[in-house]
Amino acid sequence: GVHRIVDVAWGLGFAAVALVSYALPSGDGDGTRRALVTVLTVVWGIRLAAHIGRRGRGHGEDPRYAAMLAKAPGSPVLYALRKVYLLQGALVWLVSLPVQAAYHLTGPPDWWAWAGTGLWAVGLG
Repeated sequence: GVHRIVDVAWGLGFAAVALVSYALPSGDGDGTRRALVTVLTVVWGIRLAAHIGRRGRGHGEDPRYAAMLAKAPGSPVLYALRKVYLLQGALVWLVSLPVQAAYHLTGPPDWWAWAGTGLWAVGLG
């Protein structure tokens, strides 16, 4: 389905935020931490996008979106833009604020960062 793509874009959106944040000049963030946050976020985002893409392939429109758009007041396309695409874009930005903030931490990764990396690896696995 045409609107199902937004679910794939969810994970890729986090990867994009991490890559753009990494590429932006930031004179204060620790390089190791910035690289770590970027790699972890991009790997997770691509893995999530691939999983959702494979799961939805060949299934047509997601029933959630079909039901929502069937009840859309006015143009279903404009309704989808407002209630699906723009909302998810705003949520990606909001949910990724900790990722963005991590690029400005000046100290190298401490044991909390490495414990979090271990937890990330368990969750990814």
